Amino acid sequence: MKLSRTLEKTITQETQESNFTKHLENTKELVEIRSILKFMRENFIKTKEIEYISIDDYINYYSQIPNHLWSDKAIFYFKNNKFDALGLIGERVHEFNLYSKTLEMYFKDCLHISITKAIDGKDELYMDEDNSKKRFMKYLYKIKSDVSINKYKKAYVKSKKIIHGRYY
Repeated sequence: MKLSRTLEKTITQETQESNFTKHLENTKELVEIRSILKFMRENFIKTKEIEYISIDDYINYYSQIPNHLWSDKAIFYFKNNKFDALGLIGERVHEFNLYSKTLEMYFKDCLHISITKAIDGKDELYMDEDNSKKRFMKYLYKIKSDVSINKYKKAYVKSKKIIHGRYY
C-alpha cells in the first residue's frame, strides 16, 4: 500500500513538472508567467515546518523553467521578458522573499560566493559557461555536493531572521 502511494506521488509530481514546463514554454503574458512561477515556488520549495530548504527543491524548481525565460545578460531581476535566477524565484526591487534570501545565504554563507556575481557570470568558478541556466544549475549542484546540513540550517535560520527584521 505504501509503495503504491509513493509511486502515485512520484507520477503526479513528474506530470505536474512537465505540464508546468510546457505551459511556461507556451505562455507569453508576463502576469501569467509570474503567476505560474509563484505557484511552482509555493508548491515545489518547502518552507513550512522544516529545518532548512532543501537544495534539491531549488534544483527541481529551476530545472523546470524553460531556457527562453532566462536572461543570458546581466540584468536586475527582469528585463525584456527575461529573468535572472533571483527574478525567477520572485525577487524584485526592494522586495525579497524567504526563497530568494535563503538561496542568497546558501551562496554567501556556505560557498562564500556572491549570488549576483554567480548569476551575472562574474564569479570565476563557472565564468566560462555562457548559458545562464546551465551556469546557475552548476552552482546549485556545487552547493549540493559541498555543503553540510548544519550549514543549510544556519543559513536558513539567518534568512528567516532577515525576513522578519530580527537579524543584526
